[in-house]
Amino acid sequence: MSEQAQVDIRRERINSLFGLKVVALAIVFGWHLGVFTRPDLGARMVEFFFACSGVLEAMRHFGTYSYTLEETYENFKRRLAKIYPVHLLTFVLAVILGQLGVTAWVFSRNKVAGVLSLFMLQVWDARTMFAFNGVSWFLCDLLICYAFTPFMSYVVQRARGKGDGWQRVWRLLTLTIALRVAIDIAVGHGAVAIAVHTFPPVILLDYFMAYVCGCLLLGWCEGRGPVRLGRPVQTAIEVTRFSSTHGSST
Repeated sequence: MSEQAQVDIRRERINSLFGLKVVALAIVFGWHLGVFTRPDLGARMVEFFFACSGVLEAMRHFGTYSYTLEETYENFKRRLAKIYPVHLLTFVLAVILGQLGVTAWVFSRNKVAGVLSLFMLQVWDARTMFAFNGVSWFLCDLLICYAFTPFMSYVVQRARGKGDGWQRVWRLLTLTIALRVAIDIAVGHGAVAIAVHTFPPVILLDYFMAYVCGCLLLGWCEGRGPVRLGRPVQTAIEVTRFSSTHGSST
């Protein structure tokens, strides 16, 4: 398969992931409007959105970071410039609605929550997590995930650079999944009082698992590591697709 064909395939996959993220956001929006009430599609689609984001960032940027402090800062600043204006606009609108008596979040009675919301810190406290614009926690978590992406890439690169390569990445994924399951068990038994679908460290862990899966997927497609059948399988799939497409057109 030519290099250009590989680029085209990766672009199609990236576009597909973007499309899935849009679908997830649409379902979340519909859930908040009351279109969907059962099951709890709102929380599930948020988790799905972050999973798609992790895989997408791996496919777009894995191996391209230089892992410097300056690069990390520039990455954070670029993401903040895109996300914060949306957050600020919705926060101001929420304050206005509170002053008009439309919502219960009046700034004069919730100054601490207001300041935390202004600086995108409200998500760290369960009492202020849904203050003013109730869904702004989503933007806060998303910004944190994007800010840590270069470091995640560094961790995976370091793991892959050892003697057994991708095997260490698989073990890293296994340990991460085990940690995530332990958190769910702790929350389920009341040992930890957090909202697992909104609390930043948990969201970051979910995002990291998806990012590692994206890196492993790249290795699979290139036929490297513990999944060396990746390239033959991918080639067979593309040949089958080509044959079926041209067979139906004749």
